[in-house]
Amino acid sequence: MISDYRETTDFGLSRIISNVRNARDFRALPAIRIAYFGDLPDVAPETLDYADLGTLSDEKVEYSLNQKGGIITITRKMIINDDMAAVQRIVSRLPRAARRTKAKRAWNKFINNDTYKGDATAIFHASHNNLGSTAYAVASAVAARTAIAKQTEPGSGERLYLRPTTLVIPTDLWDAAVQLNQTRGVPGSPNFGNSMFQYFGVNNEGIIECPFMTDANDWMMFADPKDVEILEVAYLNGQQEPEMFVADQPTIGQFFVADKIQYKIRDEYEFEAMDFRGGYKAVVA
Repeated sequence: MISDYRETTDFGLSRIISNVRNARDFRALPAIRIAYFGDLPDVAPETLDYADLGTLSDEKVEYSLNQKGGIITITRKMIINDDMAAVQRIVSRLPRAARRTKAKRAWNKFINNDTYKGDATAIFHASHNNLGSTAYAVASAVAARTAIAKQTEPGSGERLYLRPTTLVIPTDLWDAAVQLNQTRGVPGSPNFGNSMFQYFGVNNEGIIECPFMTDANDWMMFADPKDVEILEVAYLNGQQEPEMFVADQPTIGQFFVADKIQYKIRDEYEFEAMDFRGGYKAVVA
């Protein structure tokens, strides 16, 4: 079952997770977003001491682990009569469900536009300068890129100058997104050049088709999680894969009283948005 889990796609999560944490228990996990220093002042050590740069402010985020899991029951008779390997296929569905459940919980933070706990405001918001409403096209893509590049450091006010590396789209926008990424000219317009040509990779590797986005027109962009904190995930005791158990002892439990074998899966983790500055979303009417 673990092999099946590892073989299932991560639904693009590796492109937005900036930090993986080890949680020791289910109590609230604090995470601190530290501000930045401004420009360093001139110094003249011969006449004056170095200036004190002061203290940095911070944005605090807290979250607790979530528990996922369930049990499936297979009878001894089903196993004996199984000449089509159906039982094995039933059990193999568990890891796929676990991977999908985890990815959906992570992406829903952005799809549902959850609150950024650092300032109690929606992740994508006009005050965050990262919320648009225009359908995906060259002009709107450039506007999103510009908005992300203009995000500023908390504390110093200097630009972070982030570069979006991931475009997240619903299935309905896949064709339009790939065409725009692979066309040198602006699709459907006089050929004055497409500034977003192959911006998301020569082979479209930066385009993530997210199956959990149900609105056919909404889209999102994200910067590189190595450059800015985007999404953090914490696992109980560092267990990054679901735990899977089988109760198949003939003298214990359901196998003893009812000839039933039970498989249990357990996954304990949580995701939290660590910053709004690395993302942009267009909610298209």
